[in-house]
Amino acid sequence: MPIKPIDLQAMYTQLTQVSKHEALAKSTGIVHAELQREIVSKKNEEKAQEVHLPEDDIESNAAIKIDEHEESSKQQTLEKHNKKEEEKAEELEKPKLDIADDPDIGKNIDLLG
Repeated sequence: MPIKPIDLQAMYTQLTQVSKHEALAKSTGIVHAELQREIVSKKNEEKAQEVHLPEDDIESNAAIKIDEHEESSKQQTLEKHNKKEEEKAEELEKPKLDIADDPDIGKNIDLLG
């Protein structure tokens, strides 16, 4: 069945409408895909900002374990600290020796060797 000139005239007048319709169909697909990407990216950002507790941590929170060695290590550190303070106090009590009484010592530097 051949195309008649009258049919061509009708097709040419509707050609702009067809192109608008095709452009609209393409743009809605693009817009829809873009909206989906935005929704997914927002969900990913929200998931990244959330803090997740492992189930093991929640279950083991009921009973807190106390380390017995921790108390002994605290005592040891206190003893060491006290010993250091005593040594500092002993050093302060010792009289300091004045080796150099001359105020001019150390002011002149011999560059010639």
